[in-house]
Amino acid sequence: GFRGSDPRTPVTDLTAQADALSSLLDTPAGVRVILVGHSYGGPIATLMAARYPEKVSALILAAPYFGVSERRDGFWFWLNKNAPFVMPRRARGALAEVQNQRAQLPAVEAVVGRLPMPVYVMHGDRDAVIPMQSSERIAVIARTQLVIDGGGTHALAYCCVTELYDLIDRAIAGTSAAP
Repeated sequence: GFRGSDPRTPVTDLTAQADALSSLLDTPAGVRVILVGHSYGGPIATLMAARYPEKVSALILAAPYFGVSERRDGFWFWLNKNAPFVMPRRARGALAEVQNQRAQLPAVEAVVGRLPMPVYVMHGDRDAVIPMQSSERIAVIARTQLVIDGGGTHALAYCCVTELYDLIDRAIAGTSAAP
């Protein structure tokens, strides 16, 4: 929504974002989804899975952002507040969403531990955006093992396609065995 599409302003409510994406779960009867939430999409995918457990077979959280980030993000927030004219609109919007949604993240994090479907968590050991501790904490809450991709960066869908597909295959196999 920060390039040329709507919405033209930040959407700071995670529930509103989950609602906006919920039509992606409209599948034919009997078809269930393995939902993948990457980074900032992790909490949104978590809310979608919690709201539509009958449609989601498994949830994969790839380097999920649940409010823990590197200290250097403070510079970007400072720049956005003090000199927003030097930043592209999409960057300003993304920062506004991240900053304004932090207060919502503890409640969404708590939802992870109550999800009825299997949850898988993956993180690259070279992720310079989200610290490993974020995924470690989410894996503990979800009562699952953290899959660490050696050499993986934050861009798991680009750097680690095979490993991500392997995790999706594992989720498919896990749901196939379930009643």
